[in-house]
Amino acid sequence: MPAAGRARGIRIILDHITRAGRAGLPYVYRGYWIDGCDRMACKRQYQPVEALLAGVWRDLV
Repeated sequence: MPAAGRARGIRIILDHITRAGRAGLPYVYRGYWIDGCDRMACKRQYQPVEALLAGVWRDLV
């Protein structure tokens, strides 16, 4: 993905975090994520990250 596309994705995530904070929400749902997909890699750099694995929510470190 071009750098401009990555930057846009990061700006969107940061905007969601800001809006959630202003609204008093305890978390931000960043949408689905596919391990190994470069286009979704930026989602994992914001912690904490959880994944639903075999029906159980687990922290991804």
